[in-house]
Amino acid sequence: MPDLCTIRRRTNTLDNAGQPIASWSDDYTSVPCGFETSPFKFRAREIVAGGEGTSEILVRARMADDYYDLVDQEDRIVLTKRHGRTLATPEVYEIQGFEELGAAGMILNLKRVTP
Repeated sequence: MPDLCTIRRRTNTLDNAGQPIASWSDDYTSVPCGFETSPFKFRAREIVAGGEGTSEILVRARMADDYYDLVDQEDRIVLTKRHGRTLATPEVYEIQGFEELGAAGMILNLKRVTP
């Protein structure tokens, strides 16, 4: 797989009012992955919502099935290297739906998180 990712595990803490605050820790780094961004072949797409100019970028990522039991829907995936090149700004994605096991490993549907 040509890319490298980090799997961030979600933990919750409470603020002064007792409301949960989400934070993520880098549990697994340098995880081989493959991000598929072709809009026709891999169903990646950008959706503009309500004419306001906001968009959400949806992609699929592939990982070895060794990570199947280690990834949770509340975790985040961070793309750190794309085709061997380190990204100046890593791209953060949240997991949409359940993981799928396929012949080439685990498939994750992801939505880009804007900082």
